[in-house]
Amino acid sequence: MKTALETYYDGAIVDLTDYLKMRDKIYEADKLRGLAQIAGGMAHEFNNIFAGILGSAQLIKMKFSKEDKVYQWADIIERATMRGAELVKKLIAYARGGKLKISNLNINEVIIETLQKFGHVGEITFKTEFEPQIPEIPGDREQIIQVFYNIIQNGIEAMENGGTLYIKTGHKWFDQKSVNDPEFVAGEYVYVSISDTGIGMSEEILSRIFEPFFTTKRVLGKSGLGLSMVHGIVKNHGGYIAVSSVPGKGSTFDIFFPVGEKLK
Repeated sequence: MKTALETYYDGAIVDLTDYLKMRDKIYEADKLRGLAQIAGGMAHEFNNIFAGILGSAQLIKMKFSKEDKVYQWADIIERATMRGAELVKKLIAYARGGKLKISNLNINEVIIETLQKFGHVGEITFKTEFEPQIPEIPGDREQIIQVFYNIIQNGIEAMENGGTLYIKTGHKWFDQKSVNDPEFVAGEYVYVSISDTGIGMSEEILSRIFEPFFTTKRVLGKSGLGLSMVHGIVKNHGGYIAVSSVPGKGSTFDIFFPVGEKLK
């Protein structure tokens, strides 16, 4: 009696989802490092150019009265150059080339100081949840204030029709898999979570938010350096930053600063 031939396939199915996500993260980290090097080189070159222009404009102003047209033109040159120099400072911060003035910081106090800069912001409510006994971290106070200011400002702009901005602090031990960053090192960190209930971001925008000069708000006069600078400052402090977002539901920025030895 003849039987039909049966064909069998032998193999294995491997889920590459996590691998592909990790590969993309590593690619993004490498790309940001490359952009940081380019930005840093450009910034230092422009710094030298601006110094010469600014000095010349100020000398011209000294030679003429305020009513003179030449004085007024020199004043325009001076103000434009100072705006350019401010952009250069942001580029240097992004490129991790800025000098740090390190002191022991209580992150709760730094956030309170940052929030005081905003005052009344329309229909937006701030809600905070601070860990009372949070350990101090070594850091540059002004630079870390700039980190929180830019992230909070970003959240406010995402809530045009009002909403709530949540800020939570804490500290604990994080293992290597706790944070969605291939470079994350396990250890004890002070963390700050800043969430808004705004418009959120698409995957495409989310993948590019730390790139210098990338912005969706060019018409509002934004340079696209705010979050780039945030990324550079956090990395310069040995920290990490992770972002998650859902279109229409808001965004969350999680910042991690390593707990180091206090300064004497």
